[in-house]
Amino acid sequence: MFSPDKNIIETNISGAGVIQSGIYGTECPALLDRGIFGVGCARIAGPYHIVRLNPDFEHITYCFEGKGDGLIDGEWVPFGQGDIVFAPRLASHGSRYNPKAKRPWGLAWIIFDRNRNPKPRLHLQEATIVRGGYASPLPMIEGLEQEVVFGRDAVTIGLWIELIVQWVARLLARKPEDERLRRLWQEVQRNLASSWSLADMASEAGLSEGHLRRLCREQLGTSPRSQLARLRIRKTSVLLSTTDRTLEAIAEEVGYSDPFALSTAFRRLTGCSPREFRRSLSGP
Repeated sequence: MFSPDKNIIETNISGAGVIQSGIYGTECPALLDRGIFGVGCARIAGPYHIVRLNPDFEHITYCFEGKGDGLIDGEWVPFGQGDIVFAPRLASHGSRYNPKAKRPWGLAWIIFDRNRNPKPRLHLQEATIVRGGYASPLPMIEGLEQEVVFGRDAVTIGLWIELIVQWVARLLARKPEDERLRRLWQEVQRNLASSWSLADMASEAGLSEGHLRRLCREQLGTSPRSQLARLRIRKTSVLLSTTDRTLEAIAEEVGYSDPFALSTAFRRLTGCSPREFRRSLSGP
């Protein structure tokens, strides 16, 4: 669930138990040649609370272990292993960790360079979180750090940077705007029987309720609740066509409280009742 924070201010707390490292263009100019200002990672097991209200840079942050919170669209949302935050320039964002958590939190980041390549990489208006399913950039970032500090071989450094650049290219090609909704509706379809309030759906997608509404309007032409109803009625149609289950059983499976609620929704979207639909399948 989302937990609105109405008193968000610029914050930079990184206490004992936080180990960070990074490589930046000042010490590795080859990064700047590929449009990257810097890369780094943090292993967090102590106080950590970062908020950037109008950052003059864009970056990607990947969670490689544990769980914390990310500041997305003005609200704190879960930010756990496998999740990615896309933070465009001037978009408020943040990260925070509860020191009482049972596991450390691990973050890896890539910051883009604006001086040599001012063109935005992240075509987003606000910070965005995408849930799970992505390979970790941590081995590449740590490999680059080791080579810059100890190996210092220019060819090997170039190879590590190329791997990071290709990871970013593949990631951005997946269009995170579409990905969030795709993952949400996949989860909804797997669990249609759940109650699925607007807050539940927004939390699953890693968005605020208002942002979820806007995305659904932009990409689906409808509201989240209407899309949920469509999926439930679509599943109802399949069950009416392929099984002899009662309306009571179907209503329970697709998330309606009783057959009457299912019949009302079904008629509203299809123009006929479930019984009329089932009778029509058997022909005249």
